[in-house]
Amino acid sequence: IAPLGARVTTDDRLARIVASWPDVPAPSRRPRVLLVGPIYGGSLETARSTARALNAIGADTMFLDFSPFASGWSAFEALEVLPDCRKELQAGLGDLLGKAVLRQVAAVNPDLVLAMAQAPVGTTVLDQLRSARIHTAFWFVENWRVLPYWKQVAPGYDVFFAIQGQPFLDQVRAAGAGK
Repeated sequence: IAPLGARVTTDDRLARIVASWPDVPAPSRRPRVLLVGPIYGGSLETARSTARALNAIGADTMFLDFSPFASGWSAFEALEVLPDCRKELQAGLGDLLGKAVLRQVAAVNPDLVLAMAQAPVGTTVLDQLRSARIHTAFWFVENWRVLPYWKQVAPGYDVFFAIQGQPFLDQVRAAGAGK
């Protein structure tokens, strides 16, 4: 506490916070993070790097790498069916992989589920995670104009991260995120 009349700077406040760290009780265990990778897309390497970074900072990290299913996802493109049917089949694969996410959550009881862009985590999975009081975060590292599905899932996450600037974040809030 600064003497009466003394000017307290940000550096002083930061120094007091740092000085108090030894008094903060250590957690009884390492935080558990379930990182849900994409089926395909540019966020795959970011997901792999994120898994390494989470481990490096001491989190008990489980990485669900769904990239082996990319060929199955793409195989629907070669199937000679109507486009609506193709999308429905791909959505079914996404739903099946979402069930795998829920099974993993039940098995490891993570403190946080962090999903990357293109991860198979839809609104049904998010609703179940919220009901189970599992904290969720989404890292959207794709082009928001090209992949507009974020509008449906953004409201289901506790935290939404993006690489785009303020205009996109305004759109995210307008879609219902953070409520």
